[in-house]
Amino acid sequence: MPDLMIERIVPWQLNGQKQSAFLCTPEHLDELAAGYLYTQGMIAGLGDIAELAGDENGLNVTLREGVAPRRTDILERLQACPACKSDFQAPLVQIQAMCRQLLSEKNYFGTHRLALHCGDQVAYREDVGRHNAADKCIAYGLRQGWDMSRCILGSTGRISLEMLVKAAVAGIPVFFSRKYPSDIVADWAERLGIALVIRAHSD
Repeated sequence: MPDLMIERIVPWQLNGQKQSAFLCTPEHLDELAAGYLYTQGMIAGLGDIAELAGDENGLNVTLREGVAPRRTDILERLQACPACKSDFQAPLVQIQAMCRQLLSEKNYFGTHRLALHCGDQVAYREDVGRHNAADKCIAYGLRQGWDMSRCILGSTGRISLEMLVKAAVAGIPVFFSRKYPSDIVADWAERLGIALVIRAHSD
């Protein structure tokens, strides 16, 4: 039998209340939970989290006293995001090099790899769910104190609307991919002022 990607059902609780389990690659689970809460608009920042502990057998997240998690759907989150006002620019050849490096970082199969670049720093994350990998990258960048308005996010696969809204919530102005987006993703990216660089590995 060939090597298979690892996927787990990871149950988790928020303030003692059971949540829908994560279907994910069981790595960087603390980033997954923190990034999910932030990009879903449930918290204003990672500082709203008082405690986050657990492993693939279960995660427990407790928010700081007085912080009530907000529940919104994707359209509400899109409409609530202000248009990106960043003056950040990056040469196309630099983004092409980032994409090629992302694709060659290691052999991956059946999973999605994302990269978050900030200056000369980069974080790579991989997951069976592309949205999970995005949450992991964003949480890492926030924890490192990176200025998201000067960051570039990249994906080995298609940029879904869910991934675009995560970038928008975080204030990331540039998103590259080796794939084409759907029409609704292109439309919302234009509305939100996010530059999409597609087929970024090609000439």
